Amino acid sequence: MEETVRTDQYSVMSGIENNNEEVQTMVMDSYQDMLDGKGRDYKEFFRALESRYRGKNAVLLSEDDWNAIQETLYLNSVSGMAESIIEAKSEPIEHSSIYEEREVW
Repeated sequence: MEETVRTDQYSVMSGIENNNEEVQTMVMDSYQDMLDGKGRDYKEFFRALESRYRGKNAVLLSEDDWNAIQETLYLNSVSGMAESIIEAKSEPIEHSSIYEEREVW
C-alpha cells in the first residue's frame, strides 16, 4: 500500500526556491567558466545537474508557467476559493456584473 506524505505549502515552496537558487548558481558558474575561457564540458555540467536529481528526470518551465503554478497553489490554499472559482465559471455570463472601480465590497 502506498503511503501518503503530506506537507505544508510553505515547506514545498521553500524547498523549490532553494533548489532554484542552487541550480541558478550552477548555471552561472558554468557560464562564468565559459566567459573566462575555461571551456567547461557541457556533458560534465549535465552530469552534475543529473546527479542533483538522483538520476531522475527534471522539468524546465517558463517563468509564466511557474507563476501560474504558484498562483494556483495560492488560490487552492485559500479556504473555499477553488469552489468559488468553479461555481463562478459555471454561472451564465448574463448573470455577471461589470466591475466598477468605485464599487464598495
